[in-house]
Amino acid sequence: MSNGLRHAIGAVVGLAVTPLVVLAMGWGGTRLEIALARFDMSVGTVLPGLAVVLVLGIVLGLVSGSRVSPLASLIPGAVLSLWGVLGSLEPTAGLSMAVVPLEYFAPHVSSYVLVGGLLLAASLPPSRWRAGARRTEAAPAGRPHGVPDHPPAPVRGPVDHGGGRYAPGTGPQPAQPHGVPGRPAAPPPQYRGGPRPGEQQPYGGPAQPAQAPYAGPPRRPDEQVPHLYGTGPIPRVPPAEPGAAPPPGQESHLYGTGTGPMPRITDEPGRPGGAHRGEGDPGPDPRPRE
Repeated sequence: MSNGLRHAIGAVVGLAVTPLVVLAMGWGGTRLEIALARFDMSVGTVLPGLAVVLVLGIVLGLVSGSRVSPLASLIPGAVLSLWGVLGSLEPTAGLSMAVVPLEYFAPHVSSYVLVGGLLLAASLPPSRWRAGARRTEAAPAGRPHGVPDHPPAPVRGPVDHGGGRYAPGTGPQPAQPHGVPGRPAAPPPQYRGGPRPGEQQPYGGPAQPAQAPYAGPPRRPDEQVPHLYGTGPIPRVPPAEPGAAPPPGQESHLYGTGTGPMPRITDEPGRPGGAHRGEGDPGPDPRPRE
């Protein structure tokens, strides 16, 4: 609705409300005064006057609202104020009584001035003279309608930039190892001068030392036997005394016990492999057999 059409409708409403206010105040107010003068407070005497005055108050509240053109309250407010002032002065009192019956006009001269002043005050706010109370402001030049003024809040989760690449410090975190049931998992190792877990490594800062590969659980003391490679140093066994028998389990003919020299193996017939030779045994005959 255009602003001109809105004010035109308000002017028509104001012209219709003006005589309605005069008649409602005159008739309803007179009925209430008569009931009070006769001390007759019956429902049939008081209720009609109260109903008319109540309807008049609702109509005046509607024409004073911010959605209606101010002309709807300006016209009746100006007429009632002027009518009450002219009816109170002696030169113009007769003219006012000639237009409105005396029983409707005379008791309510001051009420006309009061109601007219309220309607004039309701017509003064500039917001009532504009095109509408609810207006959608036009978007600024260079920005399409509906685009927010402020940028959206940054995303806190990991954001894929294409090809499975994530911004530094925002990628998915590796799965944490499960600890002992009933206990929380152990925190990752800390390095002096390095960032805390979850913090981003500063650009140009020293890199964290690489962790050693997993070598399995530590061995128990009873598993660190000397004959297994890589589990501990081989102990030095003192030479056995001549004629002394070796202790049980440390026979020199057993390979890998570390208790004596490795025996020489022979292929001579009649002599089992792995048998011991004496110190003067020359070994097998290197000459070919016939």
